[in-house]
Amino acid sequence: MNVPGTVVRERLLLAAAELFARKGYAATTVREIVAAASVTKPVLYYYFRNKEGIYLELMKDSLAKFEALLDSTRVETGKASEKILKLCD
Repeated sequence: MNVPGTVVRERLLLAAAELFARKGYAATTVREIVAAASVTKPVLYYYFRNKEGIYLELMKDSLAKFEALLDSTRVETGKASEKILKLCD
């Protein structure tokens, strides 16, 4: 079960990810992020300090997932070419 703060934080992350993917980081405003997440600017500032903070959090999560995928590939046996193909899948 999610606590209310976690739900709000996740809404902000999802809204920002969608907007950054669609419009790009530079073209996305804090106003658009908070509107898409149905929160106020102070809420975003409480959880992430600014737009860069939310972007860095998104990148941190993505990098952690990628590193976990690489780690799982490293421990597999087999030819390098097979491991690379499996990683790409």
